[in-house]
This record gives sequence, structure tokens and C-alpha cells, in this order.
Amino acid sequence: RVQPVLHLLLAYLLVTLGKDAALSAVEACAWSAHLPYCAELLLYLALERETLHQPIPHLSVLDVLAFLRPLPLFHTAVAGCARKVESKYWPKLFPPGTLPSRLLSECLPARPEVAASLLAIIQGNDGPSAAHQSGLPILQAALSGRSYPLCAELLSFLSRAHVPPPSFPLSSSAGFFI
Repeated sequence: RVQPVLHLLLAYLLVTLGKDAALSAVEACAWSAHLPYCAELLLYLALERETLHQPIPHLSVLDVLAFLRPLPLFHTAVAGCARKVESKYWPKLFPPGTLPSRLLSECLPARPEVAASLLAIIQGNDGPSAAHQSGLPILQAALSGRSYPLCAELLSFLSRAHVPPPSFPLSSSAGFFI
């Protein structure tokens, strides 16, 4: 069982020694398969403290996003954190300029799995139509990468996130058929 403490170390380094020291720690742990999850936990820590109105100085959500942004695990961390928190906190995770749809497009075509994890967030923010539109390029990338299990999941999602047909108001002259 993994006991994640790296996110706490990164938080400490960011607050006390700055971004460069925290970046050195990330580079030293780049071999770890748990690093993206630790980045997600770091982001969640900052989000939780802000929502409890007990922010850690120099460790706001925006600070953590700025720290993670140049790292390859950025998209995975943001998507993972967003999937695990209530939608009312999404605006803090997606400040202006960091829209879920933009993050999704940055993941394609190389990482369709991460892009697919943003679909539920897009559906929650922008509705089924936007999720459906965003899902099609992911499906194409998954097909190109021969990621057939992901294709199956995407097809299932896309069939549930169907775009409802437009409703037309009935005029009073339409009458009734008996």
C-alpha cells in the first residue's frame, strides 16, 4: 500500500524554498509511477484549504496550477482532481484560460485517455452537446492509437451524451388527431 507524502513535501518546498526546489524534487521522483497522483493530491490540498477558508500562504490553487503547468503530468493531475471534487469547485481548477475543452485539445492526439477523462467535466460545464462534440476527436485519436477498450468506453459515453433533437413549439392551429 502506498502512503503518499510527496505532495506534502512538494507543498513544503513550494512554500518555504520556492518553485525551483519543488521542481528539483519532482525531477528526482520522475521515475515514480505515483508522481501524477501526488501532483493531483497537491492540487487537491490547495483546493481543500482554499474552500475551507484556511489557505496555505504561497500555495493557492493558482500557485499549484502555475507550478504544474510546464510538467507533463499537468493534464493528468487537473483531470484527476476535477473528477474527484464537486462541480461547484471546478471554477477554481479551471480559471480563465484553463478551460477543460482547451486542456482536452492539448492532450490530443498523444494522450486520448487523459482527454477522455475531461469529457464528464465538459458535459457538466457545457452540456451534452459540447461533450459529444469533444468526444469525437478523442474517439478518432483512440482509433488511430488502436486503443480499443478506450474506444468502447467512448462509444458508450457518446451514446449516453447524445444531443437531444430540437423541440419545436406546436402552434395553436396544429389541432388534435383522433
